[in-house]
Amino acid sequence: RVKKQLKKFMNNFLFKDKIDVVLIDWHGILSKRGFWCNQSKINQNLGDWCKLVFEGELFKDWMRDKISFSQLCEMTAGKFRLSEDAITDYFEKDLGEYGPKWEVCNMIDNLFPESKKVLFSENPLLFKEKILNDNRLASYFDDIVLSCDHGVLKEDRNPSLFDIALRQLNLDNFNNVVLIDDKVDNCAYFRELGGHIINIK
Repeated sequence: RVKKQLKKFMNNFLFKDKIDVVLIDWHGILSKRGFWCNQSKINQNLGDWCKLVFEGELFKDWMRDKISFSQLCEMTAGKFRLSEDAITDYFEKDLGEYGPKWEVCNMIDNLFPESKKVLFSENPLLFKEKILNDNRLASYFDDIVLSCDHGVLKEDRNPSLFDIALRQLNLDNFNNVVLIDDKVDNCAYFRELGGHIINIK
């Protein structure tokens, strides 16, 4: 799905030579699967815990690093008879499923060979500790803007994660920036800010 839509944009994106920065989302763009993707299917308690956490405000606060992973587990895991250590072990068992899709990274390079590549993602500290320690990832991205480092999400306002990116990347505006994201609301807001979008649906 991602590769097919990127191929389409490789031929049709008119502004690619004028793009200085590419903001690249993780989930839905570079990631193969979601957190606990296999283990949650095997373990019903873990699956029920994931449903509770992912669909609520707690998950957003975890991505903002307003609550720690330990606090998240303490608040939610007991009713499912799960411990923090067990949830962490399950997370690590699925680690190979979380991405990235290197063929997508290569396609983005081909589409924007001279542009700065920035990981621009809403993710918790656990993602940073367990996944971003990959040396290949560190060398691919020129910069990284994560929600857990700044306490805000893309959907937040005054500030949003977009404001953080503008500041961190020393940009005056988003006129020469493209966002690659799978969420319509994020793309719509970024377009309002003057940026270009590739909305992977």
